[in-house]
Amino acid sequence: MPENTIHPDEDTLERYAMGAIRNEAELAPLEEHLLACPYCVARTERMEDYVWSVRSALSQSWIQVIESGG
Repeated sequence: MPENTIHPDEDTLERYAMGAIRNEAELAPLEEHLLACPYCVARTERMEDYVWSVRSALSQSWIQVIESGG
């Protein structure tokens, strides 16, 4: 990873992994950076795994609530 490269912060990658970045002015440079930076791709993949795990856990919690009658 080049030392002079500015990488997105964790909050930005989390919002990206959640699909919460819809503004093209923010999204385009982020995706361009991800095309060229394996370091940030790996960080994003870890963030996507985390987001998926949280969503899965929440989904299971709701299923248990529904099955228990409320």
